[in-house]
Amino acid sequence: MSRVFIRFIKNSAGSVLSTVALTMPVVVMAAAAAMDYTRVSYAKQMLQVASDAAAVAAARELNVANVNAKQIEAVAKTTAFKHVAYDPSKLVVSTSTSKDPLAVQVNLRQVIDGMMLPQFKPTEIAVHSIAQAFGGTPLCILGLDGRASGVVSLDSNSRISAQTCAVYSNSTSSKGLSSKSNSVLSAELICSAGGKEGGGKNFKPSPQLDCPAIEDPLAGRAPPPVGNCDSRNAEIIDVRKTLNPGVYCGGLRIDGNAEVTLKPGIYVIKDGPLNIDSNAKVSGQYVGFFLTGDDATFRFASNAKVEFSAPKDGPMAGLLFFEAPDSPSLRRHEVLSNYAHTIVGTIYLPKGRLVIDADNDVADQSAYTAIIARRVELYSGPNLVLNTNYNLTDVPVPNGIGGNGKIVLVE
Repeated sequence: MSRVFIRFIKNSAGSVLSTVALTMPVVVMAAAAAMDYTRVSYAKQMLQVASDAAAVAAARELNVANVNAKQIEAVAKTTAFKHVAYDPSKLVVSTSTSKDPLAVQVNLRQVIDGMMLPQFKPTEIAVHSIAQAFGGTPLCILGLDGRASGVVSLDSNSRISAQTCAVYSNSTSSKGLSSKSNSVLSAELICSAGGKEGGGKNFKPSPQLDCPAIEDPLAGRAPPPVGNCDSRNAEIIDVRKTLNPGVYCGGLRIDGNAEVTLKPGIYVIKDGPLNIDSNAKVSGQYVGFFLTGDDATFRFASNAKVEFSAPKDGPMAGLLFFEAPDSPSLRRHEVLSNYAHTIVGTIYLPKGRLVIDADNDVADQSAYTAIIARRVELYSGPNLVLNTNYNLTDVPVPNGIGGNGKIVLVE
């Protein structure tokens, strides 16, 4: 090997070592900076997780009676400290609440020191979250239809008086909630997933708009068993009689001046309507009506007198009316009676329309009444009174109706 080549190799090796020696600190610093950047990014990601969790936990406190700002902030701090990635002693938590909409905002700030490059200035990161409480008050009316206009609608001189509970429309239509003419919808909370039709005088208070839709709280409720027919096309006219629970195929008609007492239990109305007509009087304590098959609807005529309370146990506990989930859409169920003062329990019509068209108070003497239907429509001059005096009855309130609220992160 020539001396010139050997000298070239030695010089090249020296140059490489010199270059490495000069660039190594830069490479190390770049790697350290990248690690610190990754650390800060991860800390911010976890801080957002902590903020979201704290907002949801704090918003749940809005449903607690007599809660105050200090309690809400304490819950937010406790939750946030559990989720931060680094040094909770450098975490600052603040909260604020609003009533319209009912919401909590949580603000988190944290200082993150460099791990690889302590000579760099500490980095402050900040995030915030807003959680809104929907349905914290008891649910009195839920219109399930997600698209139609007038899913919950009032016309003429009709009224809904629901001072201690919520009225919801799941429709995203610009007129999903409607109160027109001289009608008045009054409730503790009025919420529409879309818009409203009607002026300021038609709503008390003004509805909240663009609310998240509420899932049907009874969607998983199993229907009661249906056996063989106990009766076919039954009619009771101008007589006094006591009826037993059973399967009424072809429906049940009570007419004239009949006075009928229903024994406790489940009345399956199959392939025909339940009609209470003329001046008939029908009462039943702890009774449930399961509507299944063709034409299985109910109708209370204007002069009919009805007094019902739902079962306190069994497959229809808390349900006064239960429409089969496979029923045809938008069948009409009617309360036309001026003497329907006691209707205790839940009316569940997942596919049907509940039409109330009377000239008197409806359900006003009930401990509680809840309505979940595809659509709810009021005409003429009824005043639908929806109470929530759950302690005055042993009829249970189905889960999701008695004030189990929904908490949603909105920001």
